[in-house]
Amino acid sequence: MDFTKPVQCKNGRKVEITNACDHVLFCGTPMPIEGSLDGSQFLQSWSIDGEYIPGEPTSFDLVNVPEPKTFRKEFWVNVYDLNNPIPSPWHFTKQSADYRIGQRKACVKVVVEGKEGDGL
Repeated sequence: MDFTKPVQCKNGRKVEITNACDHVLFCGTPMPIEGSLDGSQFLQSWSIDGEYIPGEPTSFDLVNVPEPKTFRKEFWVNVYDLNNPIPSPWHFTKQSADYRIGQRKACVKVVVEGKEGDGL
């Protein structure tokens, strides 16, 4: 558990850590992490290990929010003279772009990088 990164419950509910203290106890177990679920005004407590009920796994235990997956795509695009425009779709390989060469002026490699959810 890395509290320097965003956390959520195992069930996916959003958690905002609001306080780290040492005075809250649950059956004698320190519960130093306090925060709110889904923006609620009521505080919840967790152990330093992120357990909602120490020693008993629950869906309210804390986990780090998964990092979004990254991707990198490469495409090839033929470039033509503006006076003689020819539709030029992207190609997965340069060989495919070369096959559709026509009277191109250039063949450009385009690299797109992003994270899941970027809308690309």
